[in-house]
Amino acid sequence: DDYAEPTYLETMYNLMKAYNVDMALCGRIRHSEFKEVNAEKYNKNPSVILMNQEEVIAEMFSYRLFDGTVYCKLFKTSLLGDAKFNENYFYGEDLDFCFKVMQNCKTFALSTEKLYHYLVRKGSIVTSKFSEKKLTLIDCYNNIIEKVKDNPTLEICVRSMQGLIA
Repeated sequence: DDYAEPTYLETMYNLMKAYNVDMALCGRIRHSEFKEVNAEKYNKNPSVILMNQEEVIAEMFSYRLFDGTVYCKLFKTSLLGDAKFNENYFYGEDLDFCFKVMQNCKTFALSTEKLYHYLVRKGSIVTSKFSEKKLTLIDCYNNIIEKVKDNPTLEICVRSMQGLIA
């Protein structure tokens, strides 16, 4: 199963405290169940990037430094608001939830340090063949597009998501 580096929670908590942010994020390493990964090779020169709401949402959809999954994020529970996982999304439920929480946050600190190990297993939803259940990601994207389409800063995200579902 997935696992975190021993310093994961401490690093994330310290990011929130040191920079007085609403959410801390970190990098992740994606690997297969058959390959041992040494995180030290990925974490030679970690840095911290401070972002506002628009920047973090745009970055989430670029998939460069992090993505829309729940792991690799620590946030103040007071900012959850009414955010809940959408039980109708078989695929994309993390993205939907993170987007909702991010709308309640103003400040973010991202450590480029890879503190989480995402294990890609044979037979998981990520590696499984096409299923109609995966199409719920389109509903998730359309919902997010509707919410950000009038924001000129996030226009590139909208075009990117529309390209993915076109």
